[in-house]
Amino acid sequence: MQAIMRSDDHHREKHQRILEMIKRDTIRTVFFGDSLMRRWEEHPLLWQRFFSRFEPANCGVGADRLEHMKWRLLNGELEGVEAETVLFLGGTNNLVDQDPATIAAGIKELVSIIKEKLPSARIILLGLFPRSPDASLRSFSHQVRAVNEELSAWAEEHSIIFADLSALLSPDGERLDGELSDDGLHLNGRGYERIGPTLVRLIEG
Repeated sequence: MQAIMRSDDHHREKHQRILEMIKRDTIRTVFFGDSLMRRWEEHPLLWQRFFSRFEPANCGVGADRLEHMKWRLLNGELEGVEAETVLFLGGTNNLVDQDPATIAAGIKELVSIIKEKLPSARIILLGLFPRSPDASLRSFSHQVRAVNEELSAWAEEHSIIFADLSALLSPDGERLDGELSDDGLHLNGRGYERIGPTLVRLIEG
């Protein structure tokens, strides 16, 4: 998978903030991913309630695809970090134009890079979240299930902790619970409150 740098302001500004944060803060727990990670920042009270005792760092960037995350990993975002735990969530933005095998391979590559950079850290790989059909009524449920099945088997073989939170987020496995998302893709505050206790248990081990 090619590493691709985004040139938009959001990506450049967040990348710079992450670099500054890892130099400044003591970090024991890294949350790495796309907007589904980044949007914890919009719910600071929940973030504080669930994760403050783990000395967390949010390295999520909105709209990032896997190739953009690879660029960030190769350009300093974990340099000098001595985290005990890394939670990874990414790949939903690749669903629109890539098949499950390609997406799963990309996620495996990124997790392997993280493992190489932080060999002593526990890595928690979160499965793709369910998402509702898009404006053209295209469903992503089959792709999500296929990617998660592939990742689950791979993680077990490579001492990676895999967690599929789909049952918490979807009543039928086909779409996000409407009470937990305002757009069928991203979680709202109720969605983050729903998954928070499970993430805490995973971090605690």
